[in-house]
Amino acid sequence: MRIRIPIHPAFLGDESEKTKGTGDNIKSITPKTEEQYATILNFMADRQWHKTSEIKALLSLKETRTKQLMKELVSANKLVDNGKNKGRMYKLK
Repeated sequence: MRIRIPIHPAFLGDESEKTKGTGDNIKSITPKTEEQYATILNFMADRQWHKTSEIKALLSLKETRTKQLMKELVSANKLVDNGKNKGRMYKLK
């Protein structure tokens, strides 16, 4: 027995939308987020290891938002982390 389930063309969307953002994992950058990225990268220009708490204090953000920003910068190959879960540290790549 074979069943054919048709898919509406509007559901598939445009091919350009599917590949959007695959080069770097930063999906939407607002001017505020872009400014936060620049602040982080300027702070880390000394090429030393820094804790999330240092970045959190610098930007006056909550820890979850700071971790999200750091994760996005690591996935965009701007920063490197030490791979630990607890006490994770970051430095400029």
